[in-house]
Amino acid sequence: YLILILYLILLMILIFIFLMVTGGNKTVAQGGTVVLPCKLIDTLSQISWQRTTRGKPQNEHFFSILPTDGPKFVNGHDKRFEFIGIFDDNNGSLQFANVTLMDEGIYTCIFTLFPSGNHETEIPLNLLGMMFTVSIQMLPFNSFSCRRIR
Repeated sequence: YLILILYLILLMILIFIFLMVTGGNKTVAQGGTVVLPCKLIDTLSQISWQRTTRGKPQNEHFFSILPTDGPKFVNGHDKRFEFIGIFDDNNGSLQFANVTLMDEGIYTCIFTLFPSGNHETEIPLNLLGMMFTVSIQMLPFNSFSCRRIR
């Protein structure tokens, strides 16, 4: 029995390793472009993206990639996102351009696998604020004279 239990534990570890979804923290300057990486090794049915941001605090499904239909937006098109992954390589990475403060939040990449179900990774997106330079020009002081009117 011990050998069978060890074999099952090893099998579960290998399945977990091979179903691991990669991601990671990302930081971008306001107005910049960032790649949200998402990759997996397994038989893939669909890749989905969700987000919870400052501008949209409710978790929202916003992008899907299907092997037959390709990439498509859900709940409205956002031209700032571009699918740069390759479905057949189990790569669901998105490129995100012109990022604003309202886009800061958690982006979730979900791989739908058959028959094992969903596997996901969260990618926290942090924003660096814009730097502003303020220039103050001192103008010459104008002198005024006062006189008494009768």
